[in-house]
Amino acid sequence: MAEKSTSRFLHSIDKFARKKKLKLAEEIKQIEAESFKKEERKIIENARLLMMLELANVKNKIAMQVYKVRISSKQKIFDLKNKIQKEIFDACELRIKDFTESPEYVKYIENAIKKSEQKLGDNLEFFLRKQDLSLLNSIENITARHNIKSSTKIKKGGILCFKNNCVLDFTFDSRILEQKRWFLKNCMSKLV
Repeated sequence: MAEKSTSRFLHSIDKFARKKKLKLAEEIKQIEAESFKKEERKIIENARLLMMLELANVKNKIAMQVYKVRISSKQKIFDLKNKIQKEIFDACELRIKDFTESPEYVKYIENAIKKSEQKLGDNLEFFLRKQDLSLLNSIENITARHNIKSSTKIKKGGILCFKNNCVLDFTFDSRILEQKRWFLKNCMSKLV
């Protein structure tokens, strides 16, 4: 009987040991699974961070390339606008030069003097280009009624009239300047 008790006792110990072994094996599996999930999350998070960093680098490179292309394009547009403006106003200045060498230019000066006399009366002070002074010889009594002088400030032609604090400007220099301002404001901003 002692043998039976011992055998039962050993059998109980063996049964208990197997249950403990299964329980420990289960706990080890659970710890391994948790550790695996934890490591997997770390790897996924690191991979996500690396991907985000790489994506940010790619975005920065693309943004820099786009910026460079924009700057280059804007410079090309600016240069082209300036070229167009120069060509237009060079053509205008050439037409003005041709006009100042024509008989119509004398009529233009005469009309400017008449308009000045109508607005301001006699005893006016007129300024012209030096080469235009000889044009006034065809206008009767102009030098008797008015003070005529040459001006180096008038480059393109026309005439300036002064009396007291009043100025009448019939010069092509100021008209070209006005047209350039108008052109820049109304046309150049639309040439894209």
